[in-house]
Amino acid sequence: MLTRQHLIEAITSISTINVSELFVPQQGFSDITLDSRTVSPNSVFVAVQGLQVHGKKYVADAIKKGVKLILLDIGQHENEYIQKTDSTFILHIQDLGKKLGHFLTILFPQIKNLSHVMAVTGTNGKTSVANIYAQMAFELGYKAASIGTLGVYIYDTSSIGRKYKDTTNTTPDVVQLFSTLALLADMKIGRVAIEASSHGIAQGRLNDLPIGSVIFTNLTQDHLDYHKSMERYAHAKRSILHNQFISCLVYNADDNESQNWLQQVSNNIDTIGYSLVNKTAEINASDISYASDGLRFTLKYKNTESHIKLPLLGRFNIYNYLSVIASFLHQGVNIFDLQKVSYAIKGINGRMELTQFANKTVLVDYAHTPDALQQALLCAKQHTTGEVWVVFGCGGDRDKDKRDQMGGVASQYADHIVLTQDNPRTETPQSIISDILAGIKNSKLKKIENERASAVRYAIDSAKSGDTILLAGKGHENYIEINGEREFYDERALVKTIAEEYA
Repeated sequence: MLTRQHLIEAITSISTINVSELFVPQQGFSDITLDSRTVSPNSVFVAVQGLQVHGKKYVADAIKKGVKLILLDIGQHENEYIQKTDSTFILHIQDLGKKLGHFLTILFPQIKNLSHVMAVTGTNGKTSVANIYAQMAFELGYKAASIGTLGVYIYDTSSIGRKYKDTTNTTPDVVQLFSTLALLADMKIGRVAIEASSHGIAQGRLNDLPIGSVIFTNLTQDHLDYHKSMERYAHAKRSILHNQFISCLVYNADDNESQNWLQQVSNNIDTIGYSLVNKTAEINASDISYASDGLRFTLKYKNTESHIKLPLLGRFNIYNYLSVIASFLHQGVNIFDLQKVSYAIKGINGRMELTQFANKTVLVDYAHTPDALQQALLCAKQHTTGEVWVVFGCGGDRDKDKRDQMGGVASQYADHIVLTQDNPRTETPQSIISDILAGIKNSKLKKIENERASAVRYAIDSAKSGDTILLAGKGHENYIEINGEREFYDERALVKTIAEEYA
């Protein structure tokens, strides 16, 4: 609920409009949104310049739905005023888009009660880091939440977490972020982890959020259809450092891009590096061993050593884990308390999600970039005694330059390759697969099967005892997007069905 008092204070703080002319019901409003499709008569609709169009295009739609209050973004040199249309008040406010964060800070004062907000950015690992952070926070005795690709998850009764609501993007828009944080604060949630996508950062969705620490995981090729170059992509990631509330940067000392982060970080921000190869990093892991039930390694921090048993698969999950440890250490949590709760971490839906049957191992993973596919295949190799199969495709209408690279990665690290579709969108699966084939330089290709479920079944049926089958690209998603339509497809459920058929 948006109270009358806070709404009037927020409007007064960003405009010269005389609010005495404005009618605000005593009970306030139920919600605030940038999306006219979600409004109700008790909503506040905010119309600002979006990535494609200005929200003013949808003002008439909002009025038809009975909206009583609309905030409309106007130019810096235009006059501010209140426009009354039937039963709707439209406030014309200068530079509303730029002032929105400050407005929301006043509108939702309860977010100040959050103990710590952590944002994680990087090409790979964001979802895993966010969820590991929330799980560990719960095990440490805090109520926690994660916001990102999988939706909003709350960890208040279990480290498994319960889904609170869906998100339309990895990083929701600024209004959704503030309102979600306010709801979490009202629920007495202490720690919150947010996935910060390059799109979200570039579009200023996190500028005014009370982010205490930021984690940088890595930088590899992705989203060049949006950013156009790796330089612009990297710059978009680093621009999160402009957030005025950040007090700590946690960085991957093994990723070359970290040096650019360290050059741009301000003097009032603490830095903590984590590494698997650089012994001078503040936190590092060594003596790594891989078992069928997870990872073993020695964690070193300052003058302490801890022996960690982590129930996750893959070297990259050690990186994810170390980044979370670093964030908590910055918050003052004892290293030995962190060690005690590490055993309780659980895998993330669709992230190296393991199913075993008929002496075969099936891994469902979201890997859809060359680096992520490489890491997933290396992980599969490390944890299997037989050969590794990979089933994958590439998304249509997206970064085409990575397709042959993914073909090259698959031919280098897998023993058998099955190519199929993965959200072809407006492209044909055949044209996408043709691009992937340009990178496959050996005879490991076993089959091309456009129908993904059939491709999965072929790989599993063809695999021998002791083999591992990596199903890459879909992960947690429950659809395949073809020509603007999303057809239901749940790879995790498909694997479960196949496993039951083998039983």
